Amino acid sequence: MNMTLNTEIFIHDKVFIRDKIDRMELHCFANSLVGGGAFRVTESKIVNNPGQGLDAWLMIFANEDGTPVHPVAEEASPEFNPYPTPAHFVRVTFDTGYAWRGALGEDCSCLHASYIVRMHDWLAEYGIAMSWRNEYTGQISSGKEGIESLLDMGGETVEWFNNTLIPALNSQFEIRGV
Repeated sequence: MNMTLNTEIFIHDKVFIRDKIDRMELHCFANSLVGGGAFRVTESKIVNNPGQGLDAWLMIFANEDGTPVHPVAEEASPEFNPYPTPAHFVRVTFDTGYAWRGALGEDCSCLHASYIVRMHDWLAEYGIAMSWRNEYTGQISSGKEGIESLLDMGGETVEWFNNTLIPALNSQFEIRGV
């Protein structure tokens, strides 16, 4: 079983324009966050190849012609979609396994919080607005808002993963003689 934290960052301003940043410059910056590696480029996305041992699997979704990836914000629905996807030109995602640990013992939520802060700071230099989705709650936050919630919920999730899920799976393997 592979469980991961997937963080989405939505870039709300057009980044195709050369006097701001282009897609490859965005990829190079985002790729520097996850540690480099081989990637592939298509008309609508840039993706790190999986299985390289990187801290996160990076995907960038953008249209070559500079048109928005998601031109209109989804409507909120308390019952089905309380945190709809906002309109955006580019979507950047980072995907990391819950079992990931950094050199100082940090978990995947700490890693993604650092990505959000660094991405925000970098985009802010260009005057570009961004928001991000907290996968634990579904909530969309602007800029660096909501980081504390990501970190708090991440600790709870890692604790559940290690203390509930893994022992439950291990007991099933023992029962089946695996």
